[in-house]
Amino acid sequence: MLRFFIEGLGLGLSLGITCAVTCGPVFLPYILRKEQSLKQSFITMGKIFAGRFIANGVFGAIAGYIGGVIPDSIRIPISLGSFVILGGLLIYFGFKGESKPGKCAKGFAKRFLMNPFLIGLITGLQICPPFLLAIAAATSTGGALNGFIMFLGFFFGTSLFLIPIAFFGAISSVKILRKIAAVIAVAIGAWFFIQGINGLIMHFSIGTPAEKADYSIIGVPDAKEVIIVSENSWGDTLKTLLSDHTQAEIIVTNPDSALTLVNNIDTLSMVIWFVESDNYQELTKNIGVIILRNSYNKKSLLQFKEFITNYYFKRKHGKGFAFQWEAQ
Repeated sequence: MLRFFIEGLGLGLSLGITCAVTCGPVFLPYILRKEQSLKQSFITMGKIFAGRFIANGVFGAIAGYIGGVIPDSIRIPISLGSFVILGGLLIYFGFKGESKPGKCAKGFAKRFLMNPFLIGLITGLQICPPFLLAIAAATSTGGALNGFIMFLGFFFGTSLFLIPIAFFGAISSVKILRKIAAVIAVAIGAWFFIQGINGLIMHFSIGTPAEKADYSIIGVPDAKEVIIVSENSWGDTLKTLLSDHTQAEIIVTNPDSALTLVNNIDTLSMVIWFVESDNYQELTKNIGVIILRNSYNKKSLLQFKEFITNYYFKRKHGKGFAFQWEAQ
């Protein structure tokens, strides 16, 4: 379990800046919307983190339990729905300003709609690129608890980049800044709301269910076969590195033999093209092909192993694709 936590923590630390850019513009107007002390600002961020923790943990447990990518039919409506709700709340914050005691309806808004825990929960449901990478990693952990542990590490790793936002609470006493924060909240809220509504309309209205389902998600961990096309011993090295990370049968072959298999390879298999020639085009008619470049050493193969065992690809039925990966 410690391994999964460390892997999640490393992923969170590597993607923390992206998370700060994604969620920072949401949290900052909320922190500045009313005058509060630095201590109160940290308490507010703590409540936001609590909401994110629960949302992240639930998705991590689900991803680990199902052992595969969460279907778009579930993932997309949840993510777009969170955009709509979050956008509506940010617009409400911007026009409402600092909450004050009042009648029953206003009391409800103060206790619930303006609760920082709710903001954290909703932002935790925004399935942004870093979140998708964490889900892909959690699917390979083999169990709900392991997935939860990995997302626990991911949560702590990304949160380190969001903590500095709490310090802005120290300048919340400046009235003009609170007004600017209100304008920012409305602008960002309008963007989230419009994106969410447009996305939901597109998702539910374009194409029949059969048409929308005309694709499959494939990846090395659960492929039918993984065919490594190589002309030297590095292909066998890659096979060894991948053997503990996939349920597929791994076959190492040469380019000429691979091309004779075009019509016999299961379309849910994957080909790793580990040669310098570009004769793989015939395979891409109905097979997913990952082309390696500049990868003839152990370090680059380890980098590739981490990539290919955590990333999945969307493939239209009856169609293949080519994806080129180069060592950094």
